[in-house]
Amino acid sequence: MEQIKIKIYGFANVNRKQFFWVYGIISTIFLLLTLYFFFYPNEVQPTDSKTAVFFKQYTVVIFLLSFLGAIMEGQFYWTKFVRKQMDIILEQKTEIEQQKEEITAQRDEIEQQKFAVVSQNEEIEKQRTHIMDSIYYAKRIQKSVLKSDRFELPGMPPHFIFFKPKDIVSGDFYWAKSFGSKILLTAADCTGHGVPGAFMSMLGTAALNDVAHSQQKPEPAEVLNRLRNYITETLESDQAKDGMDMALALIDTEEQLVTFAGANSPAFWVVNGVLTEYKASKMPVGYMLKNPKPFTQTTFSTKEGGMLYLFSDGFMDQFGGEKSRKYLKSNFKNLLIRISELPIDKQKTALYNELQTWMLNHEQVDDMLIIGLQFNTNA
Repeated sequence: MEQIKIKIYGFANVNRKQFFWVYGIISTIFLLLTLYFFFYPNEVQPTDSKTAVFFKQYTVVIFLLSFLGAIMEGQFYWTKFVRKQMDIILEQKTEIEQQKEEITAQRDEIEQQKFAVVSQNEEIEKQRTHIMDSIYYAKRIQKSVLKSDRFELPGMPPHFIFFKPKDIVSGDFYWAKSFGSKILLTAADCTGHGVPGAFMSMLGTAALNDVAHSQQKPEPAEVLNRLRNYITETLESDQAKDGMDMALALIDTEEQLVTFAGANSPAFWVVNGVLTEYKASKMPVGYMLKNPKPFTQTTFSTKEGGMLYLFSDGFMDQFGGEKSRKYLKSNFKNLLIRISELPIDKQKTALYNELQTWMLNHEQVDDMLIIGLQFNTNA
């Protein structure tokens, strides 16, 4: 109300404080004059005119009426103040009512949106549950195909399987099949990880079973060649970029030989702290290449004893350490050299410990698979 102004005497705009000052001064003056002339009246002189005599006789009355007039005038203008304030209050009330209606409308809209969001969240949760149920079912299927963390085959050398999927299901897979005194086994890394990788791993497993079944005396290089044809024909697209890297080894337990062929995945052979790398063909299984070359293979003896490692690139590509860098192939080689002298059942634990120490707070970036096979010295 301090900011409300009214016009008095037709020209002066005053606020409430100024109004009190003006009428306070005017009323005080008239009151003081009334009291003064009441106690000290003017004496009428014989020479005074009739007008002077009138004013002297009625001075008190005149100033008293002026005082009362000032009070009434002040009351009049004060009423204008109050009315103006009431108008402002009514305007504010109307504005508040409008705002209240708008807020109510907004609240109703928010409630509707909230209900819609809750409904969407419930639907998303249902879909998520359905998807997760499907993924876990896929995991059970994949687990039934991979069966266990050991190869239960006659003549299989002592071994371990280090298998650590990035997601619930994995794009890496391992497989083995016996052919009399020979064992064909692989460590494979499919394109991608998670569900897409898992589908490719199922395709890869089916392809291996089909190709291996058609061969009585499998050769790793020829198996890879047939796998490439199988994958590309199954995918039915010369633009497909889906496929897999694979390390494939044929173990001859009688002749104590290993024949190795790789598709972008080498094999490491460690004897007495010395690591030999058997390189892979620089091409994957499954890509549609122009004039693809046949895969090649290498044979070496295991009579002197040693450790054979087949693996995917997940461990080497894992970020970690204080500088947040990849583990890299060179460190991986040194790690395998260090653990190769450990008992076979301790090597897998050593790999897990090294990975945990290396990763710190980093997330796993890819599926990981390492197969280690121990060949004893021929006495």
